[in-house]
Amino acid sequence: MPRSLLDRLVRSFAPLAYDAGLAWEPPFPDPEYDPRRVILEITRQVIREAASGDVVILGRGAAEVLRDRQDALHVFLCAPVERRIEAVMSREGLGPTEARHRVERTDANRTAYMRQVYDVAWQDPLRYAMVMNTAVLGYEPAAELILAACR
Repeated sequence: MPRSLLDRLVRSFAPLAYDAGLAWEPPFPDPEYDPRRVILEITRQVIREAASGDVVILGRGAAEVLRDRQDALHVFLCAPVERRIEAVMSREGLGPTEARHRVERTDANRTAYMRQVYDVAWQDPLRYAMVMNTAVLGYEPAAELILAACR
């Protein structure tokens, strides 16, 4: 059975969770060259380049990198933690305890990343043009509303 575009996107980005490999330290730190800063700058450049076309950019600070772009629509999808845990269990085949830890680690890493790199609170609804609770709306209706806002 073919899956929706949104479902395929969510599944394709699942391996890029914020809790995977963000805390690595280089084996031979060089005070003149911090590879983490290079990775951040490359990420920013990729986001800026990608934004020159019709694209959807999930996370990675894109809302901050593109905050001055009038043609960018910044959307925040939220849901109660229990619904997010259920979604992780379903999508990744995890048990409840492991899924809860995944959600908690991901939230903590997103909070730290956005605070340390951009000095913002990623869950602040005022940073977004649209905020939607997917537990109320569902993924497909939320996607339709986003598409309608883009037209």
